[in-house]
Amino acid sequence: MAKKIVLWRHGQTDYNLQGRVQGQVDIPLNQTGVAQAAAAAEELVKLKPERIVCSDLGR
Repeated sequence: MAKKIVLWRHGQTDYNLQGRVQGQVDIPLNQTGVAQAAAAAEELVKLKPERIVCSDLGR
């Protein structure tokens, strides 16, 4: 059976709005980003992932 890989980016931060590059600077999600993350969680759970790999940054 073929495996499916899903890539999902973090939600919005104030740096995103300012057009700034974040890199490894751990900028928190803003209110929009928190709402986006909550909506993403609802969609991702439907995929029933076997494994989730993420960075060590808070966002």
